[in-house]
Amino acid sequence: MNPDDLSAIIKDDQSSASPRNDIGNNIDASRPSSPVAPSSIDIIDASHLQRKISKKNKKIKVLTEQAATLKVQAEDALQKALGLEMEQRQFFEDVEEMKAQFDKLADNHKKLLWEYLPARDPDMRAIPRIVGHLLETPTMIGTYPLEQVLGYGQYAVVYSSSSPEHPHLAIKAIDKHKMVDLVSLHRVSSEISSLGDPAIRHAGILGLLDVIHTKKHIYLVTERGGKDLFEVFGAHTDGLAEGTIRPLILHVAEAVDMLHRHNYCHRDLKP
Repeated sequence: MNPDDLSAIIKDDQSSASPRNDIGNNIDASRPSSPVAPSSIDIIDASHLQRKISKKNKKIKVLTEQAATLKVQAEDALQKALGLEMEQRQFFEDVEEMKAQFDKLADNHKKLLWEYLPARDPDMRAIPRIVGHLLETPTMIGTYPLEQVLGYGQYAVVYSSSSPEHPHLAIKAIDKHKMVDLVSLHRVSSEISSLGDPAIRHAGILGLLDVIHTKKHIYLVTERGGKDLFEVFGAHTDGLAEGTIRPLILHVAEAVDMLHRHNYCHRDLKP
């Protein structure tokens, strides 16, 4: 066989084989494609999301339980607050009731001391009855003006005053609220009776001119003395001469002698 014949045979074989290959290619193209397998990255992301969702659900469950507990505690606290409010309201009502009872007892006690006893006890009859309708202000009592403050005491304040008949007066305003026992009552009655005793009238002893009894005070209206000793001594830094002191001491001694002869004691003399 010559070379030309062999080439012709090979061409025939190739041409006959080519349709089969086309058929095979068509068959492969018509087959459905198989599903693509998920990659490892997609699997990791899904697992991570599931864990996060699980954690969130657990947290939501915990928060829900805590919210339920807080709600119960809040309701319990509200009930306790309402109970405390009721107890507080009751406490204030009890305090008001006790205050009203105390004020009533204090008023009765005051009436016993300043109205009942002076009217029935002979040792306290120097205390006059209460004057119902009388002008009483911080600057006036009746017709007497309360002028400059001359001094303070434990129970009283002493004012300067005046009247047409007596231009130099002193008024001792005794605060009844500070005198709450029988000892105080006896002291006031004794002072009134002593100052008003005509047996001890003396130029060195201030005379009692009037006694005014109101709901709050007892006012003793007396004569007013001269200068205070400190006013006299203040201008004499080197002391006073014997000729000046001798008549002063004599005058005081005569007044004290008058008191002692009538069984009175001054109790507030200073050397």
